Amino acid sequence: GGLHTTLEDFQKWDENYYTQTVGGDKFYDTMHEKVVLNNGDTTDYAFGLGFGEYKGLDFVSHGGAWGAFTSSYVRFDEQHMSFVLFSNSGMNAGGRLFQVIDIFMKENFKEEENKEEESGPTEISKKTLKMYEGRYKLDPQGLIIEASIEDDSLKMLQTWNKSEYKLTPTSDTTFVLKGVDNLVFSFRKIEEKEAQEMHVFQNGNHSDWLREEELPKKVDIEEFTGLFYSEELLCTYTILTKNDSLFVKLKYQEPMHLELAGEDEFSAAGGKAKFYRNDDGKVMGMYVDSGRVRNIHFVREEE
Repeated sequence: GGLHTTLEDFQKWDENYYTQTVGGDKFYDTMHEKVVLNNGDTTDYAFGLGFGEYKGLDFVSHGGAWGAFTSSYVRFDEQHMSFVLFSNSGMNAGGRLFQVIDIFMKENFKEEENKEEESGPTEISKKTLKMYEGRYKLDPQGLIIEASIEDDSLKMLQTWNKSEYKLTPTSDTTFVLKGVDNLVFSFRKIEEKEAQEMHVFQNGNHSDWLREEELPKKVDIEEFTGLFYSEELLCTYTILTKNDSLFVKLKYQEPMHLELAGEDEFSAAGGKAKFYRNDDGKVMGMYVDSGRVRNIHFVREEE
């Protein structure tokens, strides 16, 4: 988002990835070296470049936003084609850029991600749909999507904002949301007649949602109310109840609804809170994740 450049200079910078004129192979290899986590897993992120696949084509990309300024950059090495969009209107630069890519790269695509949608919806049995019912969680955000059967397809509920929508099956494992371009839901890893993973693809990006255990049937939300102070942020969050639901309130802001996400765990748009207890079972504090920030410690203040 906060780029200080011109399209002409940016094109020179991009072309160097193809020619390696500046920095040579060492520069190119270093920029494309994927990050390895301390548990040994390799991520799809390198030194300021993300790796992805779109309609059968490998690409590297990056995007950002700062204030109303947004930008998105996508490079297809094999095809020697690069795309960039700079905006000062606050638009979804990534989404708009892939619309441009759809036009210019159409002849290069190796597989049509929404080919099934173009040929019409596919009938799918209730037995198959039953495998996909359940709750799917996206970490570290703690967001939950609930999938349930409605008529001959799946209805999705985003628990953090109560948004509901019905999907259209395009195969035994994939679904689309009509009216939304390049959005595909794919269910995978069937174990004990249940899908363990839901992969969501949109505009070349994907997110992996894992099946979540059923929620505790009885939760005393009053146990979690009170004032929680963070030494790291030097601020206090107020956890309160309203209409039999749990909310978090920051100073001068409207209360934000907290959705039960697991045992002693709640989620809200963009974050989650994991509470912990003492040996007597009393809630003593919580750890909060929000976007790229994790494990912010809050201690419950004495009443």
